[in-house]
Amino acid sequence: MSRHLQRVTVDFEYPVYFTRDAFAPANLCLREAIGAREPERRHRCFVAVDANVAAASPWLLGAIRDYAEAHLKDAIGLKVRRADAVGQPDSIIWAHWSIGSVALNKGDGAAAILVFDRLLDVCATHDLDAYASRIMAGLGRTMARLGQVREGIELLEKAVSLDEVSEPQITRSLTLIAYVEALVLAGEFDKALKTLTDLLERTRRLGERAAEAHACWLAATIHAARADDLEAGERMIESASAISSELGLLPLLAHCHLARADLFGRQGLQAEANEFRDRGGKLLSQLCMKPWFPPSGGAPAETA
Repeated sequence: MSRHLQRVTVDFEYPVYFTRDAFAPANLCLREAIGAREPERRHRCFVAVDANVAAASPWLLGAIRDYAEAHLKDAIGLKVRRADAVGQPDSIIWAHWSIGSVALNKGDGAAAILVFDRLLDVCATHDLDAYASRIMAGLGRTMARLGQVREGIELLEKAVSLDEVSEPQITRSLTLIAYVEALVLAGEFDKALKTLTDLLERTRRLGERAAEAHACWLAATIHAARADDLEAGERMIESASAISSELGLLPLLAHCHLARADLFGRQGLQAEANEFRDRGGKLLSQLCMKPWFPPSGGAPAETA
């Protein structure tokens, strides 16, 4: 037996930045540091703040949020300007779709409708039928959340019909989720649950975990609104919360907290309801978002 000593030298280098007001939106130092090696690539960033630091500097979390928000808008804006400059319809649709989706998630329905309306015009002008159901789903969903529930459902029914005959069905789950949302807001819970049964089977079969989480949240929202099967609602919200946490779907996680608050409220557990309502409200505030639904599920104001 022989023994040999081997030595491996590993060089490791990284830039060190010195700056003030690192989270001021006009300060590009942190942004440059994150994208130093690949400046054209979109990078993920996770910020961990010590609890004592946050307590001593209560402005810090808000400053970090504002910094991220400002540079996200800048990145999306750059993407849109490039797409508009090239004039390629497909690129225009994908760039502006990002803007519409962000506006929809944040609760800015008026801005979302302007974007989705324009994209439908682009589809019609250039015969881009492949994108039509996706954009109709975004527009119908926005209309329903703004209170134009019947109009939204009519548009979403057209989107669902388009998806049924299209191949491949890459937007099927997205379209069905939007359709179920509108049904919930219309108070058509039986129809919504029937659609959700098929949707959950599909998302689990195809491994569409984000869509599965959204479908579970919708099911829990329905059970909370109807107060008929609260145990099923609890199971659904557990699944939705677990997947949302695992995948980092913070907007959906915030709404899971609100749905859980409604479920607790239906059971007369007011302390628990208040805890989760506060948790959901705080997360929405951190994300600069408005709730997608009114408390306790859909709004039954509109009936056929």
